[in-house]
This record gives sequence, C-alpha cells and structure tokens, in this order.
Amino acid sequence: AALKKITALWESLGAAVSAMDPEEHDRIYAAVSHLPHIIAYAIVNTVADANNSYLKFAGQGFKDTTRIAASSPELWRDISLMNRENILEFIELFKKNLDSLSGYLKKSDSEAIEKEFKKAKALREDVR
Repeated sequence: AALKKITALWESLGAAVSAMDPEEHDRIYAAVSHLPHIIAYAIVNTVADANNSYLKFAGQGFKDTTRIAASSPELWRDISLMNRENILEFIELFKKNLDSLSGYLKKSDSEAIEKEFKKAKALREDVR
C-alpha cells in the first residue's frame, strides 16, 4: 500500500517510476548519472591542465557538457566511492570508446568517425 501511494505521488508529478533491485539501480545510475559527472569533472580539469586560461573561451557546448561539474565535490566523492565498482566498469568502457575515436582520428577515418557520431546522435535523440 505504501509503495502504491509513493508511486502514485511521483507519477502525479510527472515521473516515470520503475521498480528494481538495488544492484540494478547502482549499475544503471553508474552509467547514466555517475559516469557523466566524473567525465564532466575530467573535461574541466583536462582543459585547465592544458592551459587554465583556455577556460575563459569556453562556449555554450563546453558549458552544457560540464554544467554538472559545478555540483558538490563532497557529494560526488561519496557517491563515486560507494558505487566505485560499477563506475570503474563504465569508465573502462568509456575509455574504450575514446580509444576507438582516437584511432579513427589518427587514421583520418572520416567514415568511422561519422558513423560513431551518427550512432550517438540517433541514440541521444531517443533519450526523453
């Protein structure tokens, strides 16, 4: 009864409610929430490591991509450590994707680059 009430409350606010076990939750959110936060922090630090003054030239794409890097470092430290095994798995997968793109760039493989970008674009368009 309590679960039905809380589900109805969230749905009345426009949320899509899904029941899942804690392990599935942690794996999913490592991919769709925790990894993006870590990547956002890494992007900002990467640019600053190259040359801190580059940040003053950041345009809307950089700001959109790194908005979540302005989140609480303490909160995200704790979340990252609590879900580290799942996050590490997705970091490795992300690195694999970056390595593929890097390889395509090194070979000037325009078809492979465009294929990857089109794949991501189509997938992103389906995200509600």
